[in-house]
Amino acid sequence: MEKQYDEFIKLIHAFKRTTSKAKSHSLAQAEFMTLIAIQHLGMSKKKKGMDEGVKVSEISEQLETSKPDVSKKIRSLEQKELVKRCESKQDKRVTYIEITEKGNEVLLTNKKEAEQFLTNVLKRMGEADMMEFMRLCQRMREAMEEEIRELKKGKDGYEENP
Repeated sequence: MEKQYDEFIKLIHAFKRTTSKAKSHSLAQAEFMTLIAIQHLGMSKKKKGMDEGVKVSEISEQLETSKPDVSKKIRSLEQKELVKRCESKQDKRVTYIEITEKGNEVLLTNKKEAEQFLTNVLKRMGEADMMEFMRLCQRMREAMEEEIRELKKGKDGYEENP
């Protein structure tokens, strides 16, 4: 099991290194994902007739990360003029985040780049292998979530050889 653990960790790090090489020149992956979350949440709100932007807490929940981490990403996106903060019309204490025109353009460009990259990877792997890989990744995520739920229930640590 120790050898599998070591190989798994090496593979995860290799994936991180490889994907960081493929990222867009204009956006870090975390910024790209933050913009996508803002866009998705904003579109959902508009469909419900809500006209204001998205709260940091909503972005944090969507990305499953802390509010301070999201705020840091928002500041970076603001400096690049990709998002802006807007006060609520009803409550001046509430601030919403909205994507700017420039942000929409950058998001579209990055989506096209990511789509082209994945299309090329899919061609190299073949559809059957890619589908199997996605199925196994989904199964891994589910197993991890099950383990996290068990840990939150108060399970006493990890067994040496379960």
